[in-house]
Amino acid sequence: LLDRGADVDKAAEGATTALFAALDVGHAGTARLLLERGAKVELANGYTNFLVACVFGDVEAVRLDLDGGADVNQAQGTGETSLLLACAYGHVDLARLLLDKGAEVDRAREDGMTPLYAACEKGHVDAARLLLDKGAAVDLARWDGATPLSIAKYQGHSSIVAMLEDHLYKADI
Repeated sequence: LLDRGADVDKAAEGATTALFAALDVGHAGTARLLLERGAKVELANGYTNFLVACVFGDVEAVRLDLDGGADVNQAQGTGETSLLLACAYGHVDLARLLLDKGAEVDRAREDGMTPLYAACEKGHVDAARLLLDKGAAVDLARWDGATPLSIAKYQGHSSIVAMLEDHLYKADI
């Protein structure tokens, strides 16, 4: 469509741009293509260059942004923070950097999704382990009552389920 002249930033009435849709569902390749074709990040529902770098897992770009004064806890329109995005996409090195720079480990999106929930939902064991090591709360639930443990069970991520249950067991002792 882009090769045939489609407007890279065109959105139907009441809809989001293609860039936001690509970022929102984790299609990094599509998002990169749209950015290469001139898509405007500022039209992507609150995403900024900093948050886009987090989706892509670009540690050096994020480090430069943070050194330049970017807010490590900056959130886009629905409350997704850089840490939540890094964990949702399994970017452990980036998540570690963000936590070292002061990212709030349990800062939730508007619907209650935390970085730990996002990592557990997507099956990112190392991201979940990092968050637990940094003190993430295991029992914070989304608006619908779903917890990191319940979503890990639902998605069939048995290694995460075992890790969370072990963490809960040790906390009870």
